[in-house]
Amino acid sequence: MKKVIAAIISIILLLMLCTSLSFAENEYTDAQYVLYLGTNDQDTNTPVFTQTECLEKAREILIRHFGGYTIQEAHGGWIDNGTVFQEYTLVIFLSDTTPDKVHAAADELIETFHQSAVLIQENPTKTEFYTSVQEPAAAAAPALLSEYWTEGSAAAESLSAYIQSVTDENSPDFIPAEARIAVFDLDGTLMCETYPFCFEYMVFADYALNSGSDTVTDEIKAVAQEIMDAAGGKKPDGMSTRQAAAGAAAYKGMTMDELAGVVRRFKETEAWGFSGMTRGNAFYKPMVELLEKLQQNGFTVYIVTATERNIVREIIAGALNIPPAYVIGTEYGYTTTGQGDTADTDYTFQPSDRVVFDGSYSGENAKTSKVDAIVREIGQQPVLAFGNSSGDLAMEIYTISGNPRKSAAYMVLADDEEREYGDAKSAAEKEKTYAEMGISIISMRDDFKTIYGEGVEKTEMPQTEDEALAPAA
Repeated sequence: MKKVIAAIISIILLLMLCTSLSFAENEYTDAQYVLYLGTNDQDTNTPVFTQTECLEKAREILIRHFGGYTIQEAHGGWIDNGTVFQEYTLVIFLSDTTPDKVHAAADELIETFHQSAVLIQENPTKTEFYTSVQEPAAAAAPALLSEYWTEGSAAAESLSAYIQSVTDENSPDFIPAEARIAVFDLDGTLMCETYPFCFEYMVFADYALNSGSDTVTDEIKAVAQEIMDAAGGKKPDGMSTRQAAAGAAAYKGMTMDELAGVVRRFKETEAWGFSGMTRGNAFYKPMVELLEKLQQNGFTVYIVTATERNIVREIIAGALNIPPAYVIGTEYGYTTTGQGDTADTDYTFQPSDRVVFDGSYSGENAKTSKVDAIVREIGQQPVLAFGNSSGDLAMEIYTISGNPRKSAAYMVLADDEEREYGDAKSAAEKEKTYAEMGISIISMRDDFKTIYGEGVEKTEMPQTEDEALAPAA
């Protein structure tokens, strides 16, 4: 308590000293009000909104009451009955106003953020509007995310602030480079999955129906045809499991290079539902910009997806600078050409052997399987996670739960019905659910200046049976 009193006395003496200073003629005496607004619910001690939503709601209230404000973001913590709590706090600075106006705004902030109180400090100050006679200061550094993101994008601003905070060695949120782990889903997060389904489904269907391979049975063709028949509609229930098993069987006996060739050729075909874009170019430009910006700032980026990892390695080749070892996904089983039925543990690889796919797969890498894979293959809790569907929720919740470092999770919402095949109503419902979980959103409609770049336009899906079954070019 003595230290606290001494600190308060020191501040008062400093303020008295400041009031004795002589300013220029355009000075005036004022009171500065500093508001400390917590964002944890007063009853549950859990976040009421995402950090992005907190800023937006506070800004709206402050603009309406004062016409201007300054906000700083802060993070605090305390122990209550042996439990450690952490809280995201907004520090609000107001000048040229009155106590009544401050209290009126505080009342609304308390109600909106479900707080018991807002801490208000009133500090006497002298203000001077100083006009420099020197050369104008250099322009501010450009925003970290700007090329493909809309101006004023809430997601871009929060991501830029996060990157700057955790890479600043003087910041309390600083994260050393070796702990800057970011995980991205693939389909619907980094690249298109609406033409009409994810890349893996479509390359399989094309191969099964058009290759003439002896490994493609009637049962495999039936799964491929089911995918084609559903084009432009809802994905059939249980398709993920059926497609994974059928794909593994169809590619049986192939080497990894041979499967890569199948994927590479399919990447060169035109993306259904769009003009001016091949399937291999169907990456979201803003998300690629974000991924590259993270890498430039010392983050190690992994792809963690339900798509088979060998297929993913070839999908991203030439588009993303992700080493093959940093791709985690569903995985086909392997064998060698000379092994026969001998178990791996009983067989020694021979110089004449080739590694080929054995027709099996290890289970879909979705939901909590993604968490298992991260623990097993990365061995560190990520600090950033990006996804777009329920299959990514477990990975996102894992990233932000009990993390000793500043962490965040984002979901990409397919809410753009003009430039993409989004569903705004469904996206709005998902946004509410994500907010309750502490997950932020990236809106394709509101945050993406462009999705696929110039020259790409939404058209229509193939409608006829002949079009749907046409061989890949």
